[in-house]
Amino acid sequence: LVLKLLKIMGTFVYDPSQRFLSYLHTVAHNALKEFWAAQARRRTAAEEALRASEAHHRRIVDQASEIIFTIDLEGIITSLNPAFERITGWRCDDWTGRSLVDLLVPGEREAAAAAIARAQNRGGVSVKQATIRKPDGSSVLLEGSVVVKIIDGRQAGFLGFARDVTEREQAIEE
Repeated sequence: LVLKLLKIMGTFVYDPSQRFLSYLHTVAHNALKEFWAAQARRRTAAEEALRASEAHHRRIVDQASEIIFTIDLEGIITSLNPAFERITGWRCDDWTGRSLVDLLVPGEREAAAAAIARAQNRGGVSVKQATIRKPDGSSVLLEGSVVVKIIDGRQAGFLGFARDVTEREQAIEE
């Protein structure tokens, strides 16, 4: 007969049948199962909360009356909200992946490219106006601003906002 001794809280316990040892094993096993199940529930709840938050913010961006856009550091459009289509007449898919400067009327392209370059050093551009050519050949005057997007401490592009000020400017001129 082999003696089984367990040391529990500084006291030795004699357990020749190993029932207590088996009990401890079961308790520890069940505690670990519950711990991992609780971790999984927390992770699932966090993922669901993240999905709900992303959907909420996507609805805000999609329903905005202003154009909300992102461009990379080279001025390439990486995202556009539906207001872009409503205001300019262009499809978002037609311009995603293309240069923002190419949207502008020819006389404003050089200045816009320079402004994008300066914005990297300044952290963004304050309110500026730019004329966008529409697919039908007409144009729309936009007023907007951009801020630098920072990801992991590094500049990753720009987040911009623009609104149609064509009617306002025409009223001022009259």
